[in-house]
This record gives sequence, C-alpha cells and structure tokens, in this order.
Amino acid sequence: MALAIDAGADDVKSAGENFEVLCEPTSFAAVKNAITAKGIEPVQAEIVQIPKVPKEVDAETGKKVLKLVEALDDHDDVQNVYTDMQVTEAMLAE
Repeated sequence: MALAIDAGADDVKSAGENFEVLCEPTSFAAVKNAITAKGIEPVQAEIVQIPKVPKEVDAETGKKVLKLVEALDDHDDVQNVYTDMQVTEAMLAE
C-alpha cells in the first residue's frame, strides 16, 4: 500500500485477495510502473471513470438506464460506457 501511495496513488482499497489502487489519470503510468518494478503483476490495470457522487434511482429507472447502457455498449463505435447510477442487486436480478 505504501508503495502505491509513494508513487502517486490517491487511495488503496482491499478487495478480497487483491487491492484496488485509485489515482488520477496523469499518475497512472508512474503508479503502475512502480508496482510492476517491485515484481507485483496487476490483475487488471486501466483508466476508468468513477462517479464522485453515485446516484440512487428507483428500479424502473434503473432498468431503463441499464437497457440504454447495454444498447450503447453493443454499438461497434463505442469503446466504454459509464454511468453514475448506483446499480442494486434487485436491478441486476430483473
């Protein structure tokens, strides 16, 4: 954890057997290089958008948003789709 923070990471969170390292996109390469230089191979390393304030929505709106996200994701020209909606288990089950 200290290794990532010293390299410029903003936060390190425990995620089971792994750690989630959060940093600004401008620090991504330096943080990743510092981690791999110590022989730690990342399971996944990518720049993603994380909402600062996730929004809670009702189940009906959630279904509509998920349908839109799936439609956008299926489009050939779209690489990534992000939402600030907080997805609940109930939405995924439906």
